[in-house]
Amino acid sequence: MSVTNDKEWESVYSENGFFTRGLPGCSHNYFVSKIDDQIQIYNDPESVISFLQPIDSPSDALMVAFAQGYYFRYGDSTAGGIKYLGDKYQVIVLKLVEICVPVQIDKYLLEINSDGDIEILEIDIYEQDYGSCI
Repeated sequence: MSVTNDKEWESVYSENGFFTRGLPGCSHNYFVSKIDDQIQIYNDPESVISFLQPIDSPSDALMVAFAQGYYFRYGDSTAGGIKYLGDKYQVIVLKLVEICVPVQIDKYLLEINSDGDIEILEIDIYEQDYGSCI
């Protein structure tokens, strides 16, 4: 979707997005850019990665992971981190993988290259809760 004036900018909204979550209500993420008076919505992993390419900063690498449904916890080095390796990044992130008995969050070590390709290097169970459902 492209919008071309500031009045329309104020009402930009997307019904779709990346990193969709459930409770307390279904929510999703997207972002919007304005380049040369053209407003563009980025609401899926492919468009986010295309916009960010080349992936050449820690924030780019984290946004690529986030667009694919991964997240990290601020201030918890066991559940989030990033390391620059010259032409790619390694990130430690979390992902909700099971939503009911058990609710399970896995920890991933990912490698993200400059094209935004993700390689899973390690997966470990981070948390399990056998007494609940989301």
